[in-house]
Amino acid sequence: MFKSTIHRATITSTNSKGMESVMIDEDLLSLADILPGELVLVVNTATGARVRSHALAAKAGSGTLKVNGTATRLLSVGDIISVFTHASMDDAEAKNFEPVMVHVSNKNKAVRPGVEPVDDATDGLYTPPFAIFTE
Repeated sequence: MFKSTIHRATITSTNSKGMESVMIDEDLLSLADILPGELVLVVNTATGARVRSHALAAKAGSGTLKVNGTATRLLSVGDIISVFTHASMDDAEAKNFEPVMVHVSNKNKAVRPGVEPVDDATDGLYTPPFAIFTE
């Protein structure tokens, strides 16, 4: 099942020689219920490229989203991405489970869609009842 997402974050840096991972601001990891070391799916919204990696915590409040290793061949600084997690659960749990969506600004800060400026937000951005917002 879809567990959580950090929606439309901006890659701030890359290191092609680094250990395969995606370093994400610790505040965003916490809001999205992503643990350091957890398997994540990173999707480039412009190209559709998909990369499986694991999340590492970057300094809280930094806005960091750093891609390390060979994933830098598909993901570059400035790319807009979404980070997804999934979880295994039985049918009964899945029927009552509500995933977490964290929307972020162009500076990788959690925002409330439609309230704070997001450079490339589309009209009618869907805001589910289970989205996480900070103000």
